[in-house]
Amino acid sequence: MGCDVPPEIDEKKPRKKSKKASGEGKRPRPRPGAAPPPLSALLDHLINIDAPCSVEQRNPKLPGSRVHALYERYRSATTIKEMLRLGARRGDIFNDVARGYTSLTTPLHARQYTACRAMGEDDPIPDFATFCVDGSMPSPDEEVAQATTDLQPSSQNSSPRASPPAQVAAPTRHRFRAEIAHARAVDACGGGDIEFVASIPALERKESEWGLQQRTETLRDARRKCIVTLRDACKPGDHGVDVQALKTALEQARSDEVLLEGLVPEEEDDTPPPPPKGQDDPAPGWFRKCEPRKSSDKVDVYYYPPDGVQLRSRPDVRRYFEGKPHMAQIGDRVLDPQVDFCFSEEPVPKVPVIPPKRWVCREVADACEALRDAEAKFEEIARRRAKVRDVRARALPRLEPLGYDRNKNAYWVFPRRDTLQMEAVPRPRPSSPLRIWVEDRSGAAPAWSFYEGTETLKQLAASLDDRGVRERALKDALADHLPVFGLDDVDD
Repeated sequence: MGCDVPPEIDEKKPRKKSKKASGEGKRPRPRPGAAPPPLSALLDHLINIDAPCSVEQRNPKLPGSRVHALYERYRSATTIKEMLRLGARRGDIFNDVARGYTSLTTPLHARQYTACRAMGEDDPIPDFATFCVDGSMPSPDEEVAQATTDLQPSSQNSSPRASPPAQVAAPTRHRFRAEIAHARAVDACGGGDIEFVASIPALERKESEWGLQQRTETLRDARRKCIVTLRDACKPGDHGVDVQALKTALEQARSDEVLLEGLVPEEEDDTPPPPPKGQDDPAPGWFRKCEPRKSSDKVDVYYYPPDGVQLRSRPDVRRYFEGKPHMAQIGDRVLDPQVDFCFSEEPVPKVPVIPPKRWVCREVADACEALRDAEAKFEEIARRRAKVRDVRARALPRLEPLGYDRNKNAYWVFPRRDTLQMEAVPRPRPSSPLRIWVEDRSGAAPAWSFYEGTETLKQLAASLDDRGVRERALKDALADHLPVFGLDDVDD
């Protein structure tokens, strides 16, 4: 007995047109952590004008970490540019200002930062010469009106053929990526104030400006050969980058025979040094001495009369004059312990040690980044190998398998003994390749087989489908027993 299907059920509903096929997809989301263009442009403005700032002296970073040591270096800075010279990166400045570790001491700069932080990625970059100068923050409608006014043709040049005034292009994503690449290169080269030189001709032009033409002529051939060596050392081989060859090439590039990295010559300062304080003597024959304390910022002041007695305070001076009244008589005047002797002195200001600016060739920076990545890679290899050894050493007879595949076959790994105890004298067991046992449960009785060897296990892991729940868990479990990065087997 048949039944008719209702027409509303029989008809198939039209499939919705996907956004990818129609080209109406959403805009790509911005990279997490990227500062919006107005905030990044404000930082450039603060760097150019060397804006003053105040860095919190208490180090809020995790003790023992790399950022803790970096904060110790730049916490004595008083301007934004000085923070960069002492090793701070743009991301460090963004983070410290946002968290309150660094504050902008000028009220105008603080208002501009608050306004730029509230702006989005699509907002235009304001003119910081007039932005928030009157103490008020412009609304978005005022910014749109100002931008529209800037696009209108000027009354002085009202010709219909005249082109509109040129607008400054807003920073794009490529600029942020370039900033990240620059920060990574500076970090790989040791941090600090670094100027990267793009090529050998650019380096020769700079040395010509510094008056080092003779060094340029002497090292030209050696530099070109070293550049080729660095590029060859950065190329990965079958087992990755050769770390030893890369270190050797970097040592050669930094040697005096090649010199692809060095210090930027500093300009001579003709300003005379300030006169030393605390050297005014009360009278001829007397001597005033200031000694800074090693344990604190205080300064101890001593007075020495002509006979060499040390006087440390006004009571000492008063008692000295009572015992020797003639020492207080200097010509027509009498020395007064309260007026002519001063035992207080301002602390000696600590001048922060600013590392000199360096120049580095781009090939050397690329080699430093390749060396850092290779060392991090081998550290990960060592960590994974130690984990594998620990797992195998502590392995107990398993009650559950490693996992299951799509056919519900169970995969097992069994520990082996380190010695052959069946013999009279136990001796170490020879190394054997890693073996994964498979329990086939499709039949009436389970059938056992195994995979042996690194390449076979790699093919097994590659054949597993990550989209399935069982095989995804099995693949994750196999990762703890497989060698990493395509290197040799892990010794048992």
